[in-house]
Amino acid sequence: MLNEKDQIDPIEKLAKIIEEEPMELMTLSSGAVIKPKRLPELMLNRLWAQFPSPLPPEVEIKKGGKTWTEPNYDDPAYKRAVSRRAVDIGESTLKLMLLKAIEIVTLPPGVKPFEEDQEWKEDYEALGAEVPVSLTAQRLEWLRYRILVNNTDFERVQDACLKLAGVKQEDVDAALDRFQS
Repeated sequence: MLNEKDQIDPIEKLAKIIEEEPMELMTLSSGAVIKPKRLPELMLNRLWAQFPSPLPPEVEIKKGGKTWTEPNYDDPAYKRAVSRRAVDIGESTLKLMLLKAIEIVTLPPGVKPFEEDQEWKEDYEALGAEVPVSLTAQRLEWLRYRILVNNTDFERVQDACLKLAGVKQEDVDAALDRFQS
């Protein structure tokens, strides 16, 4: 626990953050005020590399006395693998964003700092959810439970992080269009 002289005045902290890098602060639906930060690109690249694109199965085509194979993009197992990959990348990106791309400026009203908050663990256990063992995994769950509590907030923070990285929304849209086709 911090003693009185080690505690940082929230106004001083806010002023320091604004001086360091001009970035809009965001108030999330939880009441937390955060400062989005740039996602570490090399970590993002490494993360994506862990989830290679699945290959569609080949299907044999016979037509006009000729036989050849083509990828079967309509194969149900292939479609499930593509969807699973998207979910896995999304989950890993969320974790990276929570760990490295947000700075909590102000906690939600009535919420204690992670190091002092035990109530969330009791809530998890009461719901039958497993509390992670590692401290980092616990912090991730605490951030989901107390700070970034819904998809709308996630999308806002993700957009801000991409903007900081210089990624334009039209580039993201174009990439999604290519992926879907």
